[in-house]
Amino acid sequence: MNLKEEIEEKMKKCDLVLVCPNKAVERLAIFLTKLVFPPVEYSPLSPIFGYKGKIYGISEDRNLARILIRREYESACVLHRKIEYRKNRLSDVWYAVKKSESGKIFVKYAIVSVSGILFNMLFFSIFYGFLKIWDILSLSLAIELSIILTFLLNNYWTFSRRKFKKSLVRRMLSYHVVLLVGTLINILVYYLLSFTSLNYLLSDFVGIVIASIWNLYMVDVHVFFAYKPKDNP
Repeated sequence: MNLKEEIEEKMKKCDLVLVCPNKAVERLAIFLTKLVFPPVEYSPLSPIFGYKGKIYGISEDRNLARILIRREYESACVLHRKIEYRKNRLSDVWYAVKKSESGKIFVKYAIVSVSGILFNMLFFSIFYGFLKIWDILSLSLAIELSIILTFLLNNYWTFSRRKFKKSLVRRMLSYHVVLLVGTLINILVYYLLSFTSLNYLLSDFVGIVIASIWNLYMVDVHVFFAYKPKDNP
């Protein structure tokens, strides 16, 4: 039985059949997609898939990411076969990110996060470099001010379309706790990787990435939790 026949056979039971070449890449794609679109359960990178009686990715195609994000299926099956990935799958995901509310939130949050780093460095330079305040106090003040500014940007820009359930004060306190835990995660990862042969800068980078993933998830789900407008990718 060839791949086309296998997909057709699976479509008798599932209205969406995805062909995934690599289990590790599949899991990673699902994990990363969930950061932006939590309801997604399957990889949007499947090169070939069957959908409601038709097979896509061979002679014709359509946006798989939109089907997964909108949950336009009742049941799904996965086949693991050695086939090449398609470059347009990544562009499909990017298109969905640009067109959806969740995607816009992700991009805005990333911009605010980078701004927070710049705020931190700027305030630290002012307090320690120009005002000659004790370095530990200068750094503490810089961190606190950057947290307050990024909170305000997230509250009034990133998540501005949400009707929040928590009060402004509770959101601010929750935001502080989340970022504090994120900092501890960063330090812990760096400490654990310091026992390996990994370069110290790379160890810090890994810690930052893991802490950033934690921050994104917790800020979205627990700090600025609310009834969100529907996505329209």
